[in-house]
Amino acid sequence: MAQIRVRRGTTAEWGDANPVLAAGEPGFDVTTETFKVGNGVDQWTSLDEIKGAVVSVNGAAGVVVLDAAAVGALADDYAPEWDDVTDKPSTFPPSAHTHDDRYYTEGETDDLLNAKAADSAVVKLSGNQTVAGTKTFSTIPVLPNSSPSTDNQAARKKYVDDGLAGKAASSHTHAIADVTGLQGALDDKVEVDGLISEDPDNTAGLGSDGGVWVSPAQPPGDYVETSDLAEQFKYAAAVWVLEANEDETDLPGDFPDAPFFTGGPPPIVLRKKDE
Repeated sequence: MAQIRVRRGTTAEWGDANPVLAAGEPGFDVTTETFKVGNGVDQWTSLDEIKGAVVSVNGAAGVVVLDAAAVGALADDYAPEWDDVTDKPSTFPPSAHTHDDRYYTEGETDDLLNAKAADSAVVKLSGNQTVAGTKTFSTIPVLPNSSPSTDNQAARKKYVDDGLAGKAASSHTHAIADVTGLQGALDDKVEVDGLISEDPDNTAGLGSDGGVWVSPAQPPGDYVETSDLAEQFKYAAAVWVLEANEDETDLPGDFPDAPFFTGGPPPIVLRKKDE
């Protein structure tokens, strides 16, 4: 419940202020302990004192409980509208003033804002962004624990290592047994060990008649070094049979003029008998 407090002051305070009390507005002099009630016209010093016991307040006698409405006061929660405020100025020009270090000046504020990057110029911690230009990392970035799903996504080291696991190196060998059908194909071939010299400049070929020959431009040499066939071919010789009307000028140009092997027999040329 609201409490009503009457305007009060000392005799000196009332004399100095000497206000005009509204009609019915009481005032209490705490020095003389007397009341005066305004009439809306006369000043305080012109009003008569009310002495003795109060007979009634606002027409009520006995124990009187007053509320704001009983004495024409406003309620505690009253909030005036702008138009209800009287004697207010029409303009509010700013007055010169300063701020302490809890505030920034306009220049300081602008400097702080200008030192910050625009929202569109920073890499954010979340969301999708397109970052232009080349970016160099001082340390290797850590990728999320997930596998790439499109061509242009970065791949983690573990993803690559897992993909390479079990794959053969680009340079490697296989045992014959590891290649399907290879052993069977080799079994159908003639063993070449001992037929071809290990010296790439000392090779044998096939003559025009299908025989094995050695180019005359190559020196005689051992074409068999380690094979057991060495003894079988050691005394092999090139043989050519001329017709009765032919001579050595009719020999093939690739017919050898030296033994196949060092210490072997020389080439043999035969001529048919003229009948």
